[in-house]
Amino acid sequence: MGEDAAVELYKAYYDEGTSAGERICGEALAAKAVAGTEVSPVGIIGYYYPATVYVAENGMLYCVHEYESDVRVFADVEEILADELQVHRPIRIERRR
Repeated sequence: MGEDAAVELYKAYYDEGTSAGERICGEALAAKAVAGTEVSPVGIIGYYYPATVYVAENGMLYCVHEYESDVRVFADVEEILADELQVHRPIRIERRR
């Protein structure tokens, strides 16, 4: 995640007056409810179907997508990547020779 994206995520998380802020705050509440503890946004993963990733005080990662109400829980980033690739298969992968 680039520095600009990190700044935008931070601003959205702490500014409920914007549409992005309202969405992020709603997602944070959903992640907090599942975690049962405080959460903090750490990044956005994905391109076409991005998920906002939150980390909880227990160290677990919580992914929230705009298009679904379920909050997915992961132990590490590798699990998130594997799940995202399994759920959203690439249209085409070309091999370079």
